[in-house]
Amino acid sequence: MPSDTETLGFVVIEAMSSGVPVVAVNAGGVKDLVSHGSSGFLARTDDDMKEFTEYVRSLLGEAGREKRAQMGVEGRKWAERWSWETATSILRNIQYQRAIQNHRDRLALAERPQGEDDSWKAEEEAILRKQFDLYRPDLA
Repeated sequence: MPSDTETLGFVVIEAMSSGVPVVAVNAGGVKDLVSHGSSGFLARTDDDMKEFTEYVRSLLGEAGREKRAQMGVEGRKWAERWSWETATSILRNIQYQRAIQNHRDRLALAERPQGEDDSWKAEEEAILRKQFDLYRPDLA
């Protein structure tokens, strides 16, 4: 999955359901689906896809047989835990709560005076980092 703009990645879930290891870029919604080194590989996007290509090569042929099998089993196990109920539970119990808290944090920051004292910037950066937490079905 070389796309860095994919937001859901059904093809990734389908591959994992079929026991096929995934090589994807570490971006978009796909990064929440693949456990790097376990069910597949997540590659950087800032190196002209060299890392992505190397991950694909490492799974090819006789040399990659054992790793393909291992990743396929792990991907299948992961996919079996997903259901609409699980996805909805994550959305409702984790992601919505996080979005509400992020909104409250942003409002609190907006009310702070932004004069010469820039100490609020470190707190804002910490809040922004929280927004990029990964949500996995095993955390629901």
